[in-house]
Amino acid sequence: MNARSVRRYALAGLLFAPALAAQEGALHECLPVPGAPAIAAARAHVLDLLADHLLRLCGGDLAKAQQQLFDSASQARDPAARYALLEQAATIAEHAHAPALACDALAMRALSFAIDADQLAFELLARMREGSAPAAIAGAALRQAGHAALRADEHPQQQLQQLAQDAARASGDAWLQAMVTGQQARLRDLHAGWSRWCGGDPAPAPHQRELFGQLFLFPEQLAPVVLGELGRELPAPLDDQLASRTVADAGPERLLQLSQHASNAMVRRNLQLAARQLLADRWRAAANDDARVMVARQLASVTTLLADQDGITRLRFRTAADLPQLAIGGGEWRIDNGVLVGTSDGETNFATHRYAFATIRSLLIRGGIRSQAGQNFRLAAGDAHVIFNWEVAPENHLWIRGTRQVTAPPALVTGQEHTIALHAVAGEILVLVDDRLWFTAKGKLAGTVCVYPALGSEIFVREVLVDGELECTGPVTWPRGEPK
Repeated sequence: MNARSVRRYALAGLLFAPALAAQEGALHECLPVPGAPAIAAARAHVLDLLADHLLRLCGGDLAKAQQQLFDSASQARDPAARYALLEQAATIAEHAHAPALACDALAMRALSFAIDADQLAFELLARMREGSAPAAIAGAALRQAGHAALRADEHPQQQLQQLAQDAARASGDAWLQAMVTGQQARLRDLHAGWSRWCGGDPAPAPHQRELFGQLFLFPEQLAPVVLGELGRELPAPLDDQLASRTVADAGPERLLQLSQHASNAMVRRNLQLAARQLLADRWRAAANDDARVMVARQLASVTTLLADQDGITRLRFRTAADLPQLAIGGGEWRIDNGVLVGTSDGETNFATHRYAFATIRSLLIRGGIRSQAGQNFRLAAGDAHVIFNWEVAPENHLWIRGTRQVTAPPALVTGQEHTIALHAVAGEILVLVDDRLWFTAKGKLAGTVCVYPALGSEIFVREVLVDGELECTGPVTWPRGEPK
C-alpha cells in the first residue's frame, strides 16, 4: 500500500469511526476520552488530511485548495473552527514552500481575529527561508513590509525589509539585490508619507487610513493632482470638495512634469502610473493614425520612466556579466558590442527574463535581425507570441492562446534596430514597431518575457524594459504564460 493509499485509508477510518463504534459497542468496552494534548494532536492530523484531500481534489492547485479553506472558514459559525481552518490555509502554503500564499492566509486570518499579521508573517517567512526560493522570500517579505509601513511602529517594517535584504544577499543574485534595494527605498517613502499624514498619531482613525490609501496608494483617484498642484507631496486630510477632483483634470503631460519634481519615490511612481492610465484612455479616443503615433511615443516614454531598475525591469546587455539576467533554454547566446546576440541551434532557443510578472502594462524591446535572410525575430510576453518576418512567407504573426493574426509586409529591416512595443490597454494588447500599430487583440499580459530566433536566424537585443508588477516567486527557468 503506497503513502497516498495509507492517507486515504486513514481518512476513511476517521470519517466512519463513529458508525463502527456504534455497531461494535456491544462487543468492546468504550475507550476513555483522550487527554487534551492527544485531541489537539489528532485535530492537527485531521486538518492535515483535509488539506491534503483538498489539494488532490483541486488537481494540485495550491491557491484553489487554499480558497476552499477560506470559503469553509467564512461559513463556520464556531470561531475556533474558523481560526483553525484559516491557520491550516497558512500551514499548507508553508509546507508547499509558497511564501506569498502563506502571507495571504495570514492576512485573511487578520481580517477576523486580533493577531499581529506582520510579526507572524516575519516569523513564518524566517522559517520558510530553508527550502524556499530566495526571490520568493524577498518578494513576500517586501509585500508584507508594505502593509507594515502603515503603522506608527517602524520595527515590523524594518525587520521584514531586513529579511528581504538577507534573502537577496544570500542568493548571490546581484539583480535580486538591486530589486530589493529599490523597493526598500519606496517603502521608506511610504512610511514617511504615512507618518506625515497622521501627524505622529499612533492610533489614527480608520477613515484616515482609508483616505490615505485613496490619495497616496491609488493614483487613479486623486493623489497626483493634489500632491503636485498644492506643492506638497503629502497633504493633510482634505475636504470632500477637493477630494472629488480627478487626475484627468491635470492631464498626462502635467502629471509627468510633476513627477520630475517629486522627491518621494512612491509619489513619483504614482504620478507616472496615473499618466500612463490617462494615455491609455487617450489611445482609445484617438481619431486617426497620427494621433495614435503621438500616444504610442508617450506610452514608450512612460514605460522607460517606470522601468528604472537595471536587471529587474530594465535589462541591458553591455558585457558578458549581463548574460545571467536571462534564463537560457537552448540556442547560442552572447554579448557582442553592447547587444545580446542569439542564434538558434535546434527547436528550443529561448532567452527568458529570470523573473515572472503578475501583470505587464507595457513591454519595450529594442533590437532586430542580424541574419542576412532577414527572418524570424520572435518574442513572447505571457500568452502573446509575436513572429516578425516569418521564414515561410513575408508576414508577421501574433498568436494568443491558439488564435493567430497575420499582417504584411515584414515589419523589421535587416540590420536595423527597432523599438518593439506591447501595451496592455483596456483589455486589449497593442503590438507596435517604431510607433506603427501592427496588431490589436483581446487579452492581457502576465507571466514571463522572452526572445528567441527560429532556425537559420540571428537576432540582437540592446535592452528589454518592462512596466509591470513582479510576482512573489523565485527565478524561472522556462517561458510561461499567465495562469489558466
